[in-house]
Amino acid sequence: MSNILLTVLVATRNGEDVLPRTLEAYRRLESLIHAWKLVIVDNGSTDSTPAIIAAFKNYLPIEMLQEPVAGKNRALNRGLAAVEGRSVIITDDDAIPAPSFLIAWSRCLEKRQGYDLFGGTIEPLFDARS
Repeated sequence: MSNILLTVLVATRNGEDVLPRTLEAYRRLESLIHAWKLVIVDNGSTDSTPAIIAAFKNYLPIEMLQEPVAGKNRALNRGLAAVEGRSVIITDDDAIPAPSFLIAWSRCLEKRQGYDLFGGTIEPLFDARS
């Protein structure tokens, strides 16, 4: 039996411009008492996305899957097979988690065990153009 509490599921396609920043934010997350995993589905990228994901495998509990046929829902459905734990958090490859991201979700799951679906706020981060 796995000791994983939750899985974060991300689909990405040609994410080389956003993934380094996003995955670096996952590296800085506050520690969670329970284990967790990050499932990333590469949706047929033609850039350096697979290499970027591989570079973070030494720092994060990443499981990378491939879905060669384009389509975000197709990629997320591919990732569902790798989900472990009580809950799955589906997020985007450019959504940068706050340091307390996993702890906040863990506390929410503990307090609201009768719920099956949750949503959260996403604050946009726009790159300034010169």
